[in-house]
Amino acid sequence: MATLTPVGTKRPHEDMARTPPMREAKIPKALPKYGLNEWKELGANITGIIPALPENLVETLKLPCACGHKTLAEHSVFVLVPGELDNEYFTLKKLIAFAKEHFETAITCRAMKRLPDQAKKENETHWILMSRCLLPNSRESGYRYKPPKISPPFAYPTPIEAALCMALFSSSAPGFFKREPSYTTLTRCEDGRKKKTAVGGFDPKWQTVQVQTAQAEHANYGIAPVVRF
Repeated sequence: MATLTPVGTKRPHEDMARTPPMREAKIPKALPKYGLNEWKELGANITGIIPALPENLVETLKLPCACGHKTLAEHSVFVLVPGELDNEYFTLKKLIAFAKEHFETAITCRAMKRLPDQAKKENETHWILMSRCLLPNSRESGYRYKPPKISPPFAYPTPIEAALCMALFSSSAPGFFKREPSYTTLTRCEDGRKKKTAVGGFDPKWQTVQVQTAQAEHANYGIAPVVRF
C-alpha cells in the first residue's frame, strides 16, 4: 500500500533539490560584486546547484591582497561564476557570446586555435574573489623569469573567471587593475595547457578584453590570483 504524505509535508528528496538560500547581508556594501540577482536582471537562467554565500567570506576579505598593500575587501571583486546557463555548460565560447549581447565590455580572442574551456567536471557554479592587482614580481621579464609560487587559498584564475571579472569591471575607472595600467596588463590563467592563456589588455576605445595565447614570456603578463569558494 502506498504511503500518503500529509499536505504541506516535504519529502526527503525535495530538500536535496533545493538551492541553498542566499545570505546577501554578509556582503560588504563597498565590495564590487556580481551575484545571482545581477545575473537575473540580465535574464540569465543559471541552472544546477547555486551555492550559498561562503561562510568564511568576511574572514577571507581581511586577508592581504596580491600586492600586499591592502586587504582583499579593498582590492578584489566578488563574482558568481555560472557552471550552467539554461542547462548547458557555461563555456568560454558561451561567455563571449553572452558578453557581446549583455555586457558593456566585450571579450575578444586573439590567435587562439581553440578556446581553453574547462573540463566538464569543473563546470560547477561557484563564488570567487579575484584580485585587482598582480602578485609582486609576477610580471615576466626574459628567460630567467620564474613565476612566484601561489599558496592557498590563492590560485591562478581560469580563462572564464578572468574574462568574466574583467568584462564586468573594466569599463569603470580606473579599469580592472588598480595599481597597473589595464591596457597593458594581462593575467596568466590555469587552462590545462601549462598556463598558455592570458586574459586582460582592456581597450577603452573598443571596450574589449582580450583572451590570447601567451606562449613566450612578456612584460605584460603577470598573475592576478583568485580565491575560490
